[in-house]
Order: sequence, then C-alpha cells, then structure tokens
Amino acid sequence: MSREQILQEATDVLIAALKHSNFTMSESTTAKEIKGWDSLSHMMIMAAVEKHFGVKFTFMEMVRMTNVGSLIDCIANKLPD
Repeated sequence: MSREQILQEATDVLIAALKHSNFTMSESTTAKEIKGWDSLSHMMIMAAVEKHFGVKFTFMEMVRMTNVGSLIDCIANKLPD
C-alpha cells in the first residue's frame, strides 16, 4: 500500500472517529491542527486506525508519533509487503 493510500484511508478513519470532515491532512499535520483531536480522543483514534489497518501499536510507538507522517511510517512498517 502506498503512502498516499495510507494517508487517504487514515483521513477517512479520522473523519469517522471525529464525526467531522472540517480538516485537511498531510504528512506534516499534527493532532493540534485538527479540531477534536485531543488527548481524550487520541486513544479512540489510535484504536480506530489499528482496527482499520489490522495493526497494533505499542505504547512507545504512539508516544513517538509526532505528526501524521510518523503515523504513516508506523502503519507502513506493520503492513505486509
């Protein structure tokens, strides 16, 4: 799966989890830039991403994610080739 496909699917997951589409996402986007993506919703979003892509993140992976690009990196590393 390409980075662009992962980004599009992750965007769709966030739209569903946050129940709004009033944002655009790029690899440099951070949680602070998306209305509703706060510390309370973060775990719900991560669980939705894990379920959608069929992956599991460790606590340390989640802590190290600084932007959408690092989320995409983590997903891409866990998907089969």
